Amino acid sequence: MSNKKSNAELIRLLESGIREVGNVDAKRFYVLVKDVIATGSPPERMDVYVVLRFLPGGAPYCCGEPACYSRVFSEQGMEELGDWLARQMGLEQDVAIELKVGAEYYPDIEFESHPSN
Repeated sequence: MSNKKSNAELIRLLESGIREVGNVDAKRFYVLVKDVIATGSPPERMDVYVVLRFLPGGAPYCCGEPACYSRVFSEQGMEELGDWLARQMGLEQDVAIELKVGAEYYPDIEFESHPSN
């Protein structure tokens, strides 16, 4: 696989990586990468602007925080995503990934509050 990608190809690859590395359930969430800003050639760092949509069929949800549902939205998960992306692109160097995640909720999404013990 060539290490030179168009922005559209890179977006699709990142969406796949977020789903795969993060084990993001497609019945519960829709992942949309809106933009990628890559630094370096080949890329060494990427700022990835992501929208995570909570889908009505995936309820119940405890809260609206993406990190509650997938480790890919944590620091360790972003490192794993960078490793995954470097392998997919055939790169020899590490790629630092910073996910900038916004969440969207369909109007009928409800969150359950869990009582604390």
